[in-house]
Amino acid sequence: MDLSALIERMHELSQSDIQVSGSYKVTALENDTVEVTYRYGNIIRIGLFTLKGMSSEVPVALPSDSYTNMLNNSLVQVKDGIIQLDYDPIVIQGKTNE
Repeated sequence: MDLSALIERMHELSQSDIQVSGSYKVTALENDTVEVTYRYGNIIRIGLFTLKGMSSEVPVALPSDSYTNMLNNSLVQVKDGIIQLDYDPIVIQGKTNE
């Protein structure tokens, strides 16, 4: 996905109820990774962004399952509350397990 398509898709996502009316939290994680979490009722949207292109395992508040990356429609696997983050950003959504 090229940068302009990514920016356009992120703009589209920013217009949804969860990002307009929900609460959000930005967290700095290990390996120069940033997590942005939106919550709206029992729905959670999690964005993971590596700032230096380093892969890492990132804990997330979602149950084990396959999720669709809302940026590029690729499948993202959550296993035991962990996502493998590589270079590309990930935005997934589901019902919180908290």
